Amino acid sequence: MSFICVQPMRFVVWCRLALVFWMMLMVLKGEASLASRRIVSLSPATTEWVYALGRGGELVGRTEACDFPVEALKLSNVGGFLEPNLSIVLGLKPSLVLVTTDFNPKRVAELERLGSVVFRLNVRSLLSWQQSIRDLGDLLDARRAADEILAKGPWGNGFFAASKGNRGIGAGSEALRKARSFRYVAFVDPKSRFVFSSSSLQSSVFERLNLINLIDLPQAFPQVSELFLSRLKPDFVVFFGGPADNTEALQGPLVPTAAEIQMVQDHWPNHRPMIIKLDSDVFLRPGPRLLDMGIGHLAQRLMSAPHNGRP
Repeated sequence: MSFICVQPMRFVVWCRLALVFWMMLMVLKGEASLASRRIVSLSPATTEWVYALGRGGELVGRTEACDFPVEALKLSNVGGFLEPNLSIVLGLKPSLVLVTTDFNPKRVAELERLGSVVFRLNVRSLLSWQQSIRDLGDLLDARRAADEILAKGPWGNGFFAASKGNRGIGAGSEALRKARSFRYVAFVDPKSRFVFSSSSLQSSVFERLNLINLIDLPQAFPQVSELFLSRLKPDFVVFFGGPADNTEALQGPLVPTAAEIQMVQDHWPNHRPMIIKLDSDVFLRPGPRLLDMGIGHLAQRLMSAPHNGRP
């Protein structure tokens, strides 16, 4: 009788040991997978996202433009943002290459032809950006971190409620969002008159503050003529600038240059819109800082708007 009882007990014990052993193998396999992952980021935005998702230790390469956070400067430099050196990229033996959908499609095709796995962060619209961040989180085994960051994003009305997680976003943003619509023109490159249009991700983000982009064109970053600009009547004009690696600069206003003020006066001599200057790295890179502090800073600048180009 005891023999009959002992045998099933031994069987149960062996089954439990086998289950524990299998679970240990799975954990070790996952850790080995993380340790062996080698990421080359060819976009400042994707570099920032990898660090924000807690996977900065897996980065092995970046472009010259990838200068935030400062830890990224220690990575191997693969060349310029527009034309990275693919020989250096491949020499780093990446298991994953990250780009945005604005990246040179010929370079992407060449990387894929040479056997690289390429992930494209979709920055064409607010919703596609949101989903693409989740996909990147899944790919890097960091979905929880992605969801936590996205919880700060401008996807619903709750985004505008004051909270410790959303620095600078609160009563000012809510008041601005409920006020009348403000019309604007945003210069990416004032000298060449490149602007961002209503088709850009940045415009979608601004729209959450009830701001209307007067550049309604299919290209995200079109070049417009002086005549085209003179026919518009913006309430404010946006310029970008500021240090690339100092987010503390957002605590104080960035001041338009004399040339920028003169440009507004030349284009709209009788209208004289307000002038606002924003941190280029925060607003033009579709990275986590745009969610964390960018929109709140924009709201603060609009509420104060001390530099208006008026005499």
